[in-house]
Amino acid sequence: MSSQQFAWRAPGLPLVGLALAVVGLAGCDPNNLTSVHDPDTVPPQFANSKAGLPFLLAGAAQTLQVAYSGAGDEANNGHEGHVNMTGIFTDEMIDVETFPTRQQVDARNTLPTNVSLKGLFSDLAAARTAADKATAGYAKFDPTNASWARALDFAAYTRLFFAEYYCDGVPFTNLDDKGHITYGIPLTRNQIRQIVIAEFDSAVTLGSAAAAADLAAGNSLSADSNFIYLARVGLARTLVDSGNYAAAATIAATVPVGYVYLVENSTNSPVQFNGIWNYNVSGDFFSIGDSDGTNGLDFVVAGDPRVPVTVTGGPGAFNSGPLFVLQNIYTQPSSNTVLASGLEAQLIIAEAQLKAGNVAGWTATLNGLRATGINPAMPALAADSTTTASADMRLDVMFRERAFWLFLTGHRMEDMRRLVRQYGRDPNTVFPVGTTAIGLPIQNDVDFPVSEDELNNPNFHGCIDRNP
Repeated sequence: MSSQQFAWRAPGLPLVGLALAVVGLAGCDPNNLTSVHDPDTVPPQFANSKAGLPFLLAGAAQTLQVAYSGAGDEANNGHEGHVNMTGIFTDEMIDVETFPTRQQVDARNTLPTNVSLKGLFSDLAAARTAADKATAGYAKFDPTNASWARALDFAAYTRLFFAEYYCDGVPFTNLDDKGHITYGIPLTRNQIRQIVIAEFDSAVTLGSAAAAADLAAGNSLSADSNFIYLARVGLARTLVDSGNYAAAATIAATVPVGYVYLVENSTNSPVQFNGIWNYNVSGDFFSIGDSDGTNGLDFVVAGDPRVPVTVTGGPGAFNSGPLFVLQNIYTQPSSNTVLASGLEAQLIIAEAQLKAGNVAGWTATLNGLRATGINPAMPALAADSTTTASADMRLDVMFRERAFWLFLTGHRMEDMRRLVRQYGRDPNTVFPVGTTAIGLPIQNDVDFPVSEDELNNPNFHGCIDRNP
């Protein structure tokens, strides 16, 4: 389905985005989503039935887009999205405007009271709730439908983001069809990852069953394969986060190098705008980082074709900050955002090879990617000779390659946390230090906190810890 069809949005409530809006709409055919005249409504007669499942899936797709890549619908420039906010927290982007809450994120000073982070948490919670609602609907009303796998993929990715970006202690509260709240218990990131692994496993199983049925019926397998590969990339990513590199590489090897899954954006309405475009190209709020602090990567001056940028020569919004740098990946409000890819799978394989001491294989995998690029428009890169480098240098190369290949796809923050957690690096040699572009002293946080709004949950009393 295109984003033009998947246009419904589930707004979040203050308590972890519990509710899905269910509003009347006459004359709507659930089998033809192009006939949905109001993208923010679901006909009540379809809300709890098989006929309503396409709408629930549409809600999951739309809220995932808002949480992941952001949007452009808020007058106060809310809905920054996780790609942007993790970007300014790390060295990918810098904040060059006057919003103090976003300046604090850029300065690694993240508090549960931060309004921008509260909105971000609510958006991701709304996406998780919408995906869970769709997953439960398919399980109840149409368990043989291949779209159940897609709903599980969305649910797993939203939980994975909570594990990658947030402190230990995220609770998942739920609201049933009768409005009854079940308050979530705070979970560690390892506990969340186990849920994510199970959801991705189920998505692969359901997708494979659908593919077998379509093969027997002579139907196309493209949609089935799309959601199977999405689940496999997510599963491999979660296994790497868990330190299980060998198992991750085995899964990643089943994903074609050319596979890409895009979170779709459009110009239908501002809520469907690409938020990276909105804050960088349209708004001049978040500039591309270059040696952020004193130790960030040289995303701009490296001149690497994997990080296409333009130095505008002008300052950021409100004439604040240094010279503004545009990214040239998401150049339109309708630009789609990469969520998962075969390229990512290859990088997972490379890291597993390095971890196992297979330096020759690791070098060959990385240089294979450099030789072929990711699209015909990008020139091939010269081979990078690393077989004789030190172990520390090889690790630097591995994560620099990940940073450049996966630029602005929401991976950098967890990669930095993994360098600390899994490889023993000092946080202040990994995360930006010194001062921000507008002169604020950079602090020591390595994660996002759970929003203070979650204190409405009697089971929640704050983060369990703020470790990487």
